[in-house]
Amino acid sequence: MDYRNQAISNPNAVDINKALMRCLTKAISMFGLGFYIYADEDLPEQGKVVMQKEEAQQKARYNQLIKELEIAAKGGVESMKSHWLQLKPEETDIIGEENKMAIYRNIAMKNEANHEAENGRVVSGKTWESHRQQFTQGFIQRQGNNTTKLPHAVSL
Repeated sequence: MDYRNQAISNPNAVDINKALMRCLTKAISMFGLGFYIYADEDLPEQGKVVMQKEEAQQKARYNQLIKELEIAAKGGVESMKSHWLQLKPEETDIIGEENKMAIYRNIAMKNEANHEAENGRVVSGKTWESHRQQFTQGFIQRQGNNTTKLPHAVSL
């Protein structure tokens, strides 16, 4: 169509392109396709809701895996190790090596020291606090006294 809304007898590429764009605009306006683009939104609302649900499911799965690992760690190092070996590779990736080591240090080692103290055996005559300090010092020595390489869970 030309500027008078009359059919063009010999259309060129520009005329055809204009007609296609006009048709596309009518289709979008008729069926509501692409409204979120004009409203300065990145994704349509349905996409955001789906993404939020997926994130909530992932967070719930992460919390469940951490809780299961903490329960296994309360049974001792061997219990935690057997539980870790039973996990799928995807689950171990979700938990992460740092979280595993933090749980190990915070729960499993504490339980072992308490268990040994309850059975009348003290770890080299040391309390839990001195046992933790010995572990931390050994870790620092293995790192070459570079405290920047310490994991987040280790405190001095």
